[in-house]
Formats: sequence, C-alpha cells, structure tokens
Amino acid sequence: MKNANKTNNATFNGESSVAMPSAEEIKKQLSAANTHALCEDFSTLSIKVKKKPLALFFGRETFSDNTKYLFLSCARNKPDFDFMWCTWNQDLHRTLLENNLPSFFLGGDIKITIELMLEASVAVFCENPWTAFRGIPFLKDCLAGAKLVQLWHGVSVKHLDLMLIPRLNVLDINFRNALCAASTVDYLSSSSSRLDGFWQQAFGIQNLLRVGQPRNEVILREPFDLEYIGSMLSASEAKTFESSKINILVAPTWQRGNPTWLTTGPFYAALEAIGNANNFHFFLKLHPFLRGQVQENMFYEKFKRITFLDAGLDIYPWLKVFSALITDYSSIMFDYLLTGKPVLTYEINEDSRLPFEPDFSLVPDIPFAYKFQEKTLTETLLSALNGHPLRQAQNDMASAIYETEPLQSSKKLLTFIAKLTHETAGKRSTIIDI
Repeated sequence: MKNANKTNNATFNGESSVAMPSAEEIKKQLSAANTHALCEDFSTLSIKVKKKPLALFFGRETFSDNTKYLFLSCARNKPDFDFMWCTWNQDLHRTLLENNLPSFFLGGDIKITIELMLEASVAVFCENPWTAFRGIPFLKDCLAGAKLVQLWHGVSVKHLDLMLIPRLNVLDINFRNALCAASTVDYLSSSSSRLDGFWQQAFGIQNLLRVGQPRNEVILREPFDLEYIGSMLSASEAKTFESSKINILVAPTWQRGNPTWLTTGPFYAALEAIGNANNFHFFLKLHPFLRGQVQENMFYEKFKRITFLDAGLDIYPWLKVFSALITDYSSIMFDYLLTGKPVLTYEINEDSRLPFEPDFSLVPDIPFAYKFQEKTLTETLLSALNGHPLRQAQNDMASAIYETEPLQSSKKLLTFIAKLTHETAGKRSTIIDI
C-alpha cells in the first residue's frame, strides 16, 4: 500500500487501479445533501465492519502534544495491537517512516483512507476531531464504530466547546459541526477529580479516565531519541540558549483572534530592555494556531534578546531547562509547575480580554502564579527569580491538578487502550437459540 507503512504487521489491502481523489478534493465537490448522505452511509458501514486490533493516533499539524508521546510509548513498548500515526503533513509522514515508525498520510488516496478508518477499533486525539479531520465530515463518520479516546491538550481556564453555546452562534454550521465532533468521544482523560465537572460540562463526556498527560513525562525525565522529532532547535537557537545563563520561555495563548499585550511590539521592547539590563534571554513560542504570525511582523528582527521559535515546535523536551515561564493563560503554565520553577501570568485588562475568559474559577483556587501588568513586569520577574517565594503554592497547585503519578501516564493509557482495542475488535454476534 502506498500511503501506509506496514510496521507492526499492520497491513491494509484494497489498492485501487483507478487514481482516487483526496478527502479534501471530495469535500470541495460535494453538495450539503450529498455530504449528509455520505456521512450516514459511512457511519452505518463503520458500525458494521469487522474491526482490526488497530489504534489510530491523530495529532497537530506538527509532531507534538499528548498523542505524540503516547504514540512513541507504543513504539517503545511494542504492544499486542497495531498502531498508526495519521497526518496531513507529508514531510512529517516521511520523517516518521524514515525512523521506522508506522505512519499514514491522510492527504492521499481517499479509498485507502476510508478503508483504514472503517477497520480501526480505536482512535486517539489531542484536539477536536473536527480539527484533526480538517472539517471533512465523512472522515469522522468512518470512525463511528470505533472507540474514541480524547487526551486533549492541557488543563484549561478557557470555556471549551459545549460551554460556548451561549457565547457563540450555534446556528453557524461550522461551529455546530465542531461541537458535535468534540462531544462524540467515548473517553476523556482527566488528571484530577477537581477537574471532572469541567470536562463533563465542556464535552458532555460520561467516561473519564483518571490519568495524567503523556507530554508531561518528558518534563520529569530525559527525552528518548525519537521524542526529539518535532522538537529540535536550530543550530543558532541552541547556541543562543547555551550562551545565556538565564533563559525564559514566553508562551502566549490563542485568545480566539484577540491579541494580548504578550504578542505586541511594546511587550517585545519591554523584554529586550529587561534582557539587556540583566543579561537574560527570552524564547517566545506562540500557540500552534498562531503559527506564522510572528514571522510576518517585520520588527521582530530588531530584538537581540528574544528568539522567536516556530509556533509548531514541540517545546516539552526543553521545558525543564528554562529558568521561568511567562504567559497570559496558556495551559502550558500548569504543566510547567512540574519543573518547580516560577510561573508568571499577565493580568489582562478588562478592555482587551474576552468577557468569559480567562476563567480561573475552572481550576483549584490556589494563588500559584506571579501576576503582572505592563508596569510591573520587570519587578515581578526579578522577584520571582530571586528566591521563588511562591514555590510551595505552585507545588500545592501541581498536586491538586495532577492526582496521579505523571510518569505513569503513558503506561496506564496503553494498558487501557490495549484492552479497548481487543474488546472492540473481538466483538462477536449474539447467538439466540430458538
């Protein structure tokens, strides 16, 4: 088969002698009525088709986040089920194959893509399946008979999915499709009993898995070689890092298209001044949804104390070597607590914030962060680095939101997915004696 690697004995037959269009090409050609009919057909077929003991992993555009680390744990531990990384990124697809990792290119022959999904018993996500499928409805329905596991991408102070119905336009079909896709998962990981209510409200989920996030394991141990795929700094970035004793990560979140001070020229100028005065260096990494935006701002080359990282870079293997984290309300702040180093959060003023987020009532009420405003950034940062007075509060917050051992997350999830895969693939008919 052209589009899939047959690693781990995962073979998929059904080559077509006729060149078939891609999923995105079909999406452009279909009317709304035909799309609906296609979704219903594939949903019916998926429920009826005999499943293989196969788990499909879907991630972001680049190789990162929770599914990356769980997938690589699969590769290291060689489970008794087949597994495959699914990507729209052809360069990533080639890289994984070159490293003997099973990968499937979603942008190829649609017939083969459909057959693969119809036969899969489990699919694992770290973002909304609607995003993972690039808004192509029938791909989601090809997994109607599979079990869907959602790892998500961090503890949130954002209102997510079903919580946004009062805030956004539920009559908008794109918004509605995204909500339906997000709320069809069967299992969702929840690292704390104090977060369960949030996940239920956001996704309408009934089955919560008490387990941590696989991406956090690399914060607490040395990375394995393959975990550097998608995580490599350039030679110049690495040289800059090594030449500075104090390196600070800056990670603004995606605020639904509304920029905060942390993505503006005046903020960069403030960092430059702090860096010059104290011999600090800052590494700025935007949210993956904002990939490319910093490069479009011509003024960024003026700053010598700031390195602008690719927004698609997986920063997790490097988190523990930064001296501090500056963010507005990105979920990375909760993961960074595991390093034991200072977390600084920007207090967004009422004029520039959304009316419903950030909402810190969604997480335990523990004052763990060093809060700053435009005029207090320098003072707050220097205070945090000098003695770290909130160290215990940060440890308390980490304990509250990560109730299980972080280093056991992948192991626990793989045990669960192995059982789920074989149960789904092993379903038999009910025999009725008459």
